[in-house]
Amino acid sequence: MLRFMQRLPDLWRWLVAPADEVPEADRQRARALTSLILILLAVFTPLSPFWILFDGVGDSAPPIIISFILGMLGIAYFVSRTRRFRLAVWIMIVMLITALGAVLVTRHHLMSEADDLLKYQAFAIILASLTLSRRATLCVTVVALGVTLLTSHYILGDTSRETLNEFVFLALVAAMTTTAAILRDNYAARLSASERRYRVLFEQSTDMIMTSRLDGTLIFANQHCLEMLEYTKADLPRLRVSDLIASPDYARSQEIRRRLLAGETFAPYERTIITRTGKLVPVELTVVLVRDEHGAPEYIQSMGRDLRPRRRAEQEQLQANLERERSKILAGFVRGISHEFRTPLAVIATSAYLIGKAEDRALIDRRKQTIERQVDRITRLVEMMMTMVKLDAEEALNTTPLRLSEVLSNVVVSCNHILEEANLTLTTDLEPDPPEFFGDAHLLTNAFRQLMSNAVQYTPSGGQIKICSRVQADEMIVEFRDTGIGISLVDQGRVFERFFRADEAHSSEGFGLGLSITQAIIQRHGGRVTVESAPGVGSIFRVHLPLGTA
Repeated sequence: MLRFMQRLPDLWRWLVAPADEVPEADRQRARALTSLILILLAVFTPLSPFWILFDGVGDSAPPIIISFILGMLGIAYFVSRTRRFRLAVWIMIVMLITALGAVLVTRHHLMSEADDLLKYQAFAIILASLTLSRRATLCVTVVALGVTLLTSHYILGDTSRETLNEFVFLALVAAMTTTAAILRDNYAARLSASERRYRVLFEQSTDMIMTSRLDGTLIFANQHCLEMLEYTKADLPRLRVSDLIASPDYARSQEIRRRLLAGETFAPYERTIITRTGKLVPVELTVVLVRDEHGAPEYIQSMGRDLRPRRRAEQEQLQANLERERSKILAGFVRGISHEFRTPLAVIATSAYLIGKAEDRALIDRRKQTIERQVDRITRLVEMMMTMVKLDAEEALNTTPLRLSEVLSNVVVSCNHILEEANLTLTTDLEPDPPEFFGDAHLLTNAFRQLMSNAVQYTPSGGQIKICSRVQADEMIVEFRDTGIGISLVDQGRVFERFFRADEAHSSEGFGLGLSITQAIIQRHGGRVTVESAPGVGSIFRVHLPLGTA
């Protein structure tokens, strides 16, 4: 019994709940009307046997009237839960007038003082004023006053002053209820106008807006939401929020819903929703728990913004930035390469002109050697450019098992002649038994040779160069130390840029590509290159190669 009593509120809410087709603006009024009909049924049904027992023994009129009233109330109950709930009011008014007429015809002597007539008509007027429009209420009032006057004067034959007072009282009730209906309609009209303004705002919004019950059933979605999800309004009653959330986000959405019902609030967050045709749409969602006048959770309002336009704009902006950066790099490349080509080509052109004019064989031979050196210079520049292109294209490395000490030893041997020509001293301190690792021997040799060439180029005659290698943790570290002219702190941040040379006049040999090539090769092996330097002291270029991925 206690369990039944605890479930009575839920049972009552279920009995008076309007159908889903009833507009949200009318649901409260329909619920009130259904509640009134249920109360009348609950009161009239148990009292009916007593009426038959004490007033209708041997008379068939009361059972017929009672059956008619109960039947009409039952019809009114079912009608009140539909979108045509106002029709239930007319059914009840017809029921009252018909029942009243039946009572007057069959048992009119019981109504000699017209008290019951007054109650019936007052109830009909009040009922009309609660749910019908002011025009309908006015019509019911006129009919009720006419019926009261007619029945009192002609059927009951009562023209006393008391009857007149009761008629005036009924007229006052009618006036007050009609006025209340007019005020209610005016308020409803203003409320409807406000609702239309907000509905237009919602419908025209470029964001998706939807409302769902606490169980996740959708009850409203604006046009943009329906278009984005590829559904129609007819699909709403059978849709749940869970049908719109993509599988990877479902668990997180359920957790947010649980915490939202517990009273938490959330900043906008991203989710992926799924459309009717299976498309995945990223959205930025804002969810709000709406409570009723008693503070109890009523429904969940969700607002979502389609992130696809933003992401397209971001992608377009990124592409534009990349294009500008590409153009900037290309312009720098053209400037750098044109300067590097211009110098040897000018030398070649001059030498060729002098060869054509000279008769001295020794002078001609010297000019030929000059041309050969410049051609060799251009060839090396082209080779370095091709190396950069291959590195930029991220072609697959030709990796084999290597020992770093062997690679460094080969570099030292290949550079002995330039060390002798520059009058430089080279010392090494290599890891005696380095572990094997996988790497591209050709590219790594090229990278270390570029570091060696850089050290030779910027170290004065009589200077020293030292190559060190060691294993530290999971890295192989190689250092190229020199006693050269050093690099300023400002230029240290740019030494790995393509065609950058601290000597802006380009009076020294080189193309400004060697350190860029070195960095690209080491990065392809998963490593990095750092520099430490001080002007007039020298430089240390340090290579870090991870043993696990090199």
